[in-house]
Amino acid sequence: MPANDFVLRPFDEKDYEGFVSLKNLLYPDHPGSVANLRHNDKTREKKIRHRNWVWERDGKILSSAIHTQFAESFHPQRFVIEIYVHPEFQGKGYGAACYDHLLQKLEKFDPIKITCIVHEPHKRG
Repeated sequence: MPANDFVLRPFDEKDYEGFVSLKNLLYPDHPGSVANLRHNDKTREKKIRHRNWVWERDGKILSSAIHTQFAESFHPQRFVIEIYVHPEFQGKGYGAACYDHLLQKLEKFDPIKITCIVHEPHKRG
């Protein structure tokens, strides 16, 4: 069960550094950068429904829930979700809470397909 202070809030400008730190902790073999993430956000096609929510504690991003769409195979009702949870908080319901949050946010788009990206070495995914 997530902590009482678990509330996902919309990602904003100040979150780039913390979000990239979380992703790099979870995917050390595929490190990202703030510059690359900012570039992706600025150049994303307008038709793509991309949203990111984060949970932080003491100024550190510990969880993120994202829905987006593939530009290459775009369909207005097909979505991709990504969930990131800091290792210290895995197995405690945070990922499930992120999943539920995403399903609630996507409901208004009447999705016909939702794909989840999972990194194979992550057994919990």
